[in-house]
Amino acid sequence: NIAPDGSFGNQTGINSPSGIALDLNNNFLFYSDDSNFIIRRVDLSSTRVFTIAGQLGNRDFSGDGQNSINTTLSVPGKLFFNNNN
Repeated sequence: NIAPDGSFGNQTGINSPSGIALDLNNNFLFYSDDSNFIIRRVDLSSTRVFTIAGQLGNRDFSGDGQNSINTTLSVPGKLFFNNNN
């Protein structure tokens, strides 16, 4: 089961993680969940989890130019950060 946004990390189900990354300041952990077609962010100080891209259970590829939460993803993969803003 996938817990709703704002849930604590220990309540959140992850179905098939394929990418995990920390932000450059080590404040947030990001992960992609291939089987749920979403990317989520964990606030490491509060441990609360929020979806930042994709729509739970909706596998597709759409939304160019839209807010990331309104897009659909098809098997999100690896995550990377760089220090170029």
